[in-house]
Amino acid sequence: MKINHFRKTAMGMLGALLICTSAWSEPITLSGPYYFRNQFSDDYLFGRMDLADVGVNSVEPVVGTSLTASQGSITKPIPINSTFFEVYFPYDSSLTGAWTITAVNGNDTSSVQTNDIVGVEPLPPVENLSISGALLTPTVTWSLPETAVPYNRVRVRVYAGNNQLYQSPSLGLANSFNVPDGLLTQGQWYVIRIMLEDSTRGFLVSRSSNYIGYNPSTTPQANLESPQQDSFESGIGLIRGYVCQASTVQIRIDNLAPVSVGYGSSRPDTAPFCGDENNGFGFTVNWNLLGNGNHTVRAFADGALFASASFNVTTLGVEYLEGASGEYTLPDFPQAGSNVTVRWAEPHQNFVIVGASRNAAAIQPIATVLPKAGLLANLESPQQGSFESGIGLIRGWICQANTVEFQIDGGERQQVPYGSIRPDTAEACGDTDNGFGFTTNWNRFGDGIHTLQAFADGVEFANVNFTVTTLGVEFLQGASGEYPIANFPQAGKNVTLRWAEPHQNFVIVNAQ
Repeated sequence: MKINHFRKTAMGMLGALLICTSAWSEPITLSGPYYFRNQFSDDYLFGRMDLADVGVNSVEPVVGTSLTASQGSITKPIPINSTFFEVYFPYDSSLTGAWTITAVNGNDTSSVQTNDIVGVEPLPPVENLSISGALLTPTVTWSLPETAVPYNRVRVRVYAGNNQLYQSPSLGLANSFNVPDGLLTQGQWYVIRIMLEDSTRGFLVSRSSNYIGYNPSTTPQANLESPQQDSFESGIGLIRGYVCQASTVQIRIDNLAPVSVGYGSSRPDTAPFCGDENNGFGFTVNWNLLGNGNHTVRAFADGALFASASFNVTTLGVEYLEGASGEYTLPDFPQAGSNVTVRWAEPHQNFVIVGASRNAAAIQPIATVLPKAGLLANLESPQQGSFESGIGLIRGWICQANTVEFQIDGGERQQVPYGSIRPDTAEACGDTDNGFGFTTNWNRFGDGIHTLQAFADGVEFANVNFTVTTLGVEFLQGASGEYPIANFPQAGKNVTLRWAEPHQNFVIVNAQ
């Protein structure tokens, strides 16, 4: 009984102690308030941006403390983590005054005031970044911008994924930086950020950043194979290439948001320099959505830029042309005396080769085999009875699966990268990460009729027959040709087709 009484008494004392402790709060200390304008270049993962950053360098205590920044009637919460205590937002010329940063922890409150950024103009980033020298201790060089906007120092940061590995002190107005020894590991992706800053008022008021991706390796580690620099793109196309090793591969077109792409498809040709085969990436894109004209694609591995290309898009004036048809013979291709026949293929929003120096109607797909019911899924290409040629994409969507595979002509099953963003599937699936796609060179299968089966978690959901037309080789090199096509997509309209070697097919380069 004494023991029980003692326990009860002890618990009562402990409860009183907890109540007293919860009512007491540690005094708050805020230090290093700042406010500056922050410019990001096109080579940043999220694209060109003009932001404002408000925060403090340190908060004590962190646990239990909340932060806000206020200016006039505007109040913004400041996220708290172990490294940064800041909020950033699009630059607003009506909010250039000083901010009051307020911290609350229990009954304790503390406030500090930042500087203002009145009159601060956007600061251009450094230019002409390049990297060279020793593999693990390379030298990064750049040129300083010629601008009337003031700046007085350069600093460098090195990242691996989301982790900052290094930050340099001020380098003055240097135009080069040697990466310290012991920082880099061979075969890993790094982002090197060059920050140009203006602290001529005695505190930071403006920063601009440019970026260069780097992977210390003696062999190629990544390649954007399509689109290529100055290429022409039309219809439903493919952004494709390979990366030897990465957690994520992302694509950004123009200044749109970056998109994670399907990564890990089999690429036996990459084995000699990657050490394995599952390095391919591919992303289906309807070029028509971008509109006519020049565009830029950038490719990132673990946030590091590894390729960019400017290309031209030609549309037929709509996002998806329906109901058109046409078949045309293109003379003297791929060499004098040979002909190819192309046919409009609506699923591709482009022309495909259906014959080469022979009657295109000589090969006909066999009887239709319908997609299987019971799964919310769709194999969009190839379709039953379709004609395929050149470099193409096995693509579609499925609402829920752990693995997506396909099999051609009863051969080995191939796993397909799955989970790319498809906003058009949201209504059917309840989410958007349902796309799958696999790059294939149809020429490898040879002329004639072939069968493709698609599986989700081992269950067949599609079975289609299609016809492949080749030009007699797996990859035609050195050919060229441009052909006017009259009265397409309707009478009085004309398009021009041009051979595109990366696609092993023709693309539309003009429409009028």
